[in-house]
Amino acid sequence: MRECKVSGRGPRALLSLAGDHHPTNLLVVGANDGDFHRSQCDDTARVVIRLLLQKAWVSASFVEPNPAVFSQLRKNVLKAEDGQRHRAINAAICQNTSSVVPLYVVSEEYSRELPRAPRWARTEINSMVRDNVLRGLRHARYHLNISDLPRYVKEVPVQCLTPEDLVQHAKFTMADVRVLIVDVEGLDVSVVQAFMRSPGFQADAIVFESKVVRSDAATRGAFKRLRRAIVQRGYSTDELFPNFYAWNRSRVPCGRCLQR
Repeated sequence: MRECKVSGRGPRALLSLAGDHHPTNLLVVGANDGDFHRSQCDDTARVVIRLLLQKAWVSASFVEPNPAVFSQLRKNVLKAEDGQRHRAINAAICQNTSSVVPLYVVSEEYSRELPRAPRWARTEINSMVRDNVLRGLRHARYHLNISDLPRYVKEVPVQCLTPEDLVQHAKFTMADVRVLIVDVEGLDVSVVQAFMRSPGFQADAIVFESKVVRSDAATRGAFKRLRRAIVQRGYSTDELFPNFYAWNRSRVPCGRCLQR
């Protein structure tokens, strides 16, 4: 695999964390199958994750709610170099109460009937909001009538944990989370808000997908409020499509991050 060049202030800030040789705990919410080695160079957040995982002092917890995808995630975590540094957790994230909730996923019929559809459309789209899955399938723009899409979305029950219950289940503390990365199909703002409200959360860096929440009128206001709250906590911010990056100015000394 050719080495990808990382540009942008946000991605460089994250990589600077790996350069300080301090133990770095990475929490990836919405990890999909955990195969970051196949990521293209234009998927900067995944490239950064791949580069961070190469460091012996970086450990990771990968959270993925879709049971079908989680089985592959667990295999990828186990076969990773020094795999005992990493763990896979089959759960979604809830803001207030841990419970079993419905998760909407792309059905196996979609892959069987449309094997040439984009891989991300076949395996990566899931959400606790059904319309978000339908929107993702529409974005794939594969040769389908829009009216056919609902039959490819199915509901599965999954365990949903609050951030506090998640870290307890995984046997670490909220203060251990040095980097939080979130990609949860349009619910990114609510997940990041849940972590920021959690006592002890003081991550050095936060990354989440902003493409969907920025473009949706229903979530645009919440995104702006979250961005203000992040800045008020002392973070510098940057956006590099499709992600939003934030890093704590006092704990991430990164001179290169000032460069565009």
